[in-house]
Amino acid sequence: MCCLVRSNLDAFWGHEPSTVVANHRNLDQLLKMWGEVGLTPNLLLPALGPYPDEDVQGVSVAVAMLVKSTKPGRHNELYTQFETMRKLRAAFSNMFHASARSNVDTVTLGRDTAKSFLTTCPTQSSWFERFCSGCLK
Repeated sequence: MCCLVRSNLDAFWGHEPSTVVANHRNLDQLLKMWGEVGLTPNLLLPALGPYPDEDVQGVSVAVAMLVKSTKPGRHNELYTQFETMRKLRAAFSNMFHASARSNVDTVTLGRDTAKSFLTTCPTQSSWFERFCSGCLK
């Protein structure tokens, strides 16, 4: 549970504090404007939950990374550096992209040598990106 809480705190701090404050201020303005014209916010805003039972955001990999960070590292007896613990993400992502699920779910855009891939890999989610940014901070 401690790692779950920590992973969410890291994800929260993946944004700059000024960005969080600006988003809050702008959302307040949006709600005020909707109120002025009689629009109902709960019909316009996307639902914030519930999330699916499946780990679609990579939380389980984030927890493993946090556990690894508490282990002695090569250069420090107290913790493992981010550059080492992030290799767990790479290992999971590589395994995911070699799986049958990935080969069914992944969409490829482009031709020849210039390609982009749309993936459902949990460690490529927005939440996971913010978690990693928060870890670095």
